[in-house]
Amino acid sequence: MSQPKENNTLILAGSNNYLDDKINQTINNKEVELITFLGDEFKKEEYFSFIFTPSLFYDFKIAIIKNAEKIKDIEEIITESTRENNNKKIICFSSQPEKILSNIKNIKNISICKEIKKSYNDYINTIIELFKGANINIDYNTAKELYEMLGRDLQLIKNELEKISLYFYNKKPPTQKEIFEVINTSQYNSTFKFIEALCNKDKTQALNINRQLINSNTNMNILFYLLVKQFRDILLYKISPELVTGQHFLIKKISKASLLWSIKDLKKMFENLINYDYSIKRSSVRLKHLVFDLINLL
Repeated sequence: MSQPKENNTLILAGSNNYLDDKINQTINNKEVELITFLGDEFKKEEYFSFIFTPSLFYDFKIAIIKNAEKIKDIEEIITESTRENNNKKIICFSSQPEKILSNIKNIKNISICKEIKKSYNDYINTIIELFKGANINIDYNTAKELYEMLGRDLQLIKNELEKISLYFYNKKPPTQKEIFEVINTSQYNSTFKFIEALCNKDKTQALNINRQLINSNTNMNILFYLLVKQFRDILLYKISPELVTGQHFLIKKISKASLLWSIKDLKKMFENLINYDYSIKRSSVRLKHLVFDLINLL
């Protein structure tokens, strides 16, 4: 295996899914010595010690820095990184910091790859193609529902697709309902049970499930996102059922919950959710505390 002599520092900027795909393409199952550094725990001395020393067992090394935007002097680190020409560096930004990228673009021996901004429809069509690649055909509405259900996280969708493919291996092509049932039997089962309990005004059940969610370190961001969507759909359904589209069994749940709420109360709940979302993005308030507050509003 020849050692990389040019463009030894790769700068990536984009979503986590994009970054993971690019990293996998770069490594491409090569036998190399590899280490990953995290931006919020980054130790400059350890990083430079790694990249400036030769590998004992492989032709070269690859150092990956994730969440590079959290490192204060990242421009200096990138500049210094390019001086070592034998080992490869992959430096990842979860956002696209244009100022930093502009400042480093003329440095020798670096390549910069930025994720091209996609439209909502692009993501839905990507999901359809992912399923098609696994010999499972889904329509636009199903792909849209999956995208929303799994927090608009393509990596999460890929993980679920792998599970669905294994579950239906050598079986007849799954129906849309069977696909959702497989997903609902995973770790998200408790999440959907909690949302259903809250929407059905079952305070006792919501409190019990919420304790389970906290104890199992459930991704509360996904839960909150789905909760906002569900209450939005219930409100729209209450105004006019024609405003809500989706899978039949999901519409049935929305219809049932809408009977328990007045439009006034739904607007109030939705307003609280929007205010909570604002608080989450602009302060250090913990999401699990806000979810607990929602339960107490029942």
